[in-house]
Amino acid sequence: QPMGGFNSTQPPAGSAQLELNSINLSTAADMLSEAVGTKEFQESALAYGMGPVLEEAIKILRALSLAADHPDKFGIAVQAWDNGSSKFPRKSPNDTEKLMPTDWRCNGQPDKWGLDLCIWLLSPCVTFADLAEKPHALVLTSGTLSPIGAMVQELGPAFQNRMHKTAVPTQADHVLGAEQLLARVVAKSAQGCEMICTADGLGRPEVAIELGVTLARIARASPRKGGMLVFVSSFATARRLKALWSDQQAHITHWQTKLRMPWPGTTVWTELSN
Repeated sequence: QPMGGFNSTQPPAGSAQLELNSINLSTAADMLSEAVGTKEFQESALAYGMGPVLEEAIKILRALSLAADHPDKFGIAVQAWDNGSSKFPRKSPNDTEKLMPTDWRCNGQPDKWGLDLCIWLLSPCVTFADLAEKPHALVLTSGTLSPIGAMVQELGPAFQNRMHKTAVPTQADHVLGAEQLLARVVAKSAQGCEMICTADGLGRPEVAIELGVTLARIARASPRKGGMLVFVSSFATARRLKALWSDQQAHITHWQTKLRMPWPGTTVWTELSN
């Protein structure tokens, strides 16, 4: 049954426990994958726009099958999101039509609320078990493998058993020297706004916009070829900041009511994108 739109205006409350059966899930994924591969099924799926939906379903079934075999290595949750009361409503991605046809949605409109099935792999040893056992040789290279001992433990027993007993891992010094690193704390913006980047702080448009303005000022003063990498606490926070930094009316309101001056005319996102 389609799960894109909901007639109810409120997300469900409460919680439930679900017992997963690895064999059943794996069998279901194999059967669905085999069916999707047939010509008749592909023609039908193409006619109804079901191809991407079924591909996602197969991925979910295989992930749940792994979770059933390794319950202590996975976290599974169903999270509700609410567009009605959110200051930053969730907007559908550009490829939503491929995954959820418009006529499946509630009255053809964006959902007022919805559910996300979250499957989190908490340990890499689950996926490295088969990978470590099958190949003749496996070479790992990365800038973030150190400390080697902890990394080997995380990749699990199968990888530890294949680890060369006498070879010494090659480790290079860090690419940056101390003279190339500068650490600073920016407590306030140029307009005196305190940069309190907690969930509550970033929920205030004046803080979020001043944070963006501050980043834009730093970007202008930095070498153009270097670029800028900004870390935030979650993807949801990144989406909210991008939406606000692209909102012209939010900028006009901030400059006129908070700063008491005319808006320069360029959004934070435009400056950061350039």
